[in-house]
Amino acid sequence: MSSTFLLKLAGESSSEAVLDLDRVEEEEDARMYMDLGIPDEMLRCLDERHPIQSFIAEPLPGTMKLLYRRRGQTWRATLYDCYHSRTQRQLTIKLSHDGFHYHKRRYQQAGISTHRRRDYFSLGEDVLADMPYLQQLKDRLDAKIVFLYNIKHKRIDIKFFKGEADYPFLFITFEPGHPETELAKEIRF
Repeated sequence: MSSTFLLKLAGESSSEAVLDLDRVEEEEDARMYMDLGIPDEMLRCLDERHPIQSFIAEPLPGTMKLLYRRRGQTWRATLYDCYHSRTQRQLTIKLSHDGFHYHKRRYQQAGISTHRRRDYFSLGEDVLADMPYLQQLKDRLDAKIVFLYNIKHKRIDIKFFKGEADYPFLFITFEPGHPETELAKEIRF
């Protein structure tokens, strides 16, 4: 911490100082954790087993749970539709990120809240250099992306947009999870 920051803390109330320290600690954490190769591999394994494009065109009949394999383990993806209006459908895919570690990159506080969670960081499209499969999917879908990361909740949210649309047509989120070890014994691939 810089001496300027410490002097700023000295002039604040204790509650303001605690908030500032929490913010700085969170930014430090965001710099320390995230190897994007792991979620990229999870995305690739799902898409190879269950092509994502096939779920985008038509509404889903309900929530779907799809199983796929990665490194000898069975994982589950949850797919469901969200509607921003009667005509604005968004396919949502929830995947596990199986843990990840950060390496240095530019980021900025996004200043948004989503899913009742605050403190997201917005990462630029330079993340695609570390996520070649995400780059392929983005190109195949001819989409723009918004990449959000929340260290506190160990969550990555990727929103896919077409043209100048206000709402994403695809939303992929990576959350903490684990392999489906119980189901893996019953399923043959």
